[in-house]
Amino acid sequence: MNKNKLIKYLFQITTLMSFYNYCKYALENKNIISKIKEQDINSMWNIAKTFEVKEQVFESYVKSQIESNTDKTLNEGIDILRQQILVSAFSIFNNFLCHLVEILLNKFPKILKLSENKVKVKDIAKLKDYDLIFKFIINKEIRCFDGLSLKDKKKYLTKKTEFGELSDLWELDGKELWKEINDKRNMIVHASELIELSEEQLSLYIYYFTRIIFGMLLYAKKITGIDFIPS
Repeated sequence: MNKNKLIKYLFQITTLMSFYNYCKYALENKNIISKIKEQDINSMWNIAKTFEVKEQVFESYVKSQIESNTDKTLNEGIDILRQQILVSAFSIFNNFLCHLVEILLNKFPKILKLSENKVKVKDIAKLKDYDLIFKFIINKEIRCFDGLSLKDKKKYLTKKTEFGELSDLWELDGKELWKEINDKRNMIVHASELIELSEEQLSLYIYYFTRIIFGMLLYAKKITGIDFIPS
């Protein structure tokens, strides 16, 4: 592995917030809302016509209900979007950390000496050469890392790798915000109803993830000696 793809995760995170802003601004545009309502009404009218519902009846009793439902859907939709963006950002951040560990393990295999994972002889007996065995061990280590909680991923990077010196990146204004983000993400994933997540909170969480990724990118080449590529 001569180069890494760390930088692509930075743009994936920032694109999420840009997409949220696009949607928010679009839903503040009366012309766009009018077009959405028109489309919803036309879709329902096409169905109603198949039952020979008279247009006057549709206009009197159905159209206003559709418009009201569209307003409700749009209002709730932006709340749902905030939650889904946070869940997506969390996944991207996790993927970033996994790729970072993959880079570090290939560059500094001595990290494996600190591994708590066990490799069974029968799993590597069928492998033909050292390179395949080494690749198998690294892949197993990455899979195990991927299954760790965010708390344990941070501990792994801090205690076992050359990125331990960047532990301050996990703090923002003296607070390790990842704990709050982790709890909020779990609430969203496991809840049966909307969880409160303001636009200010989402912006702060995205900024926090972006800052960690950007900070690690700045030091990645210094620490690993490996250049990064856009994708």
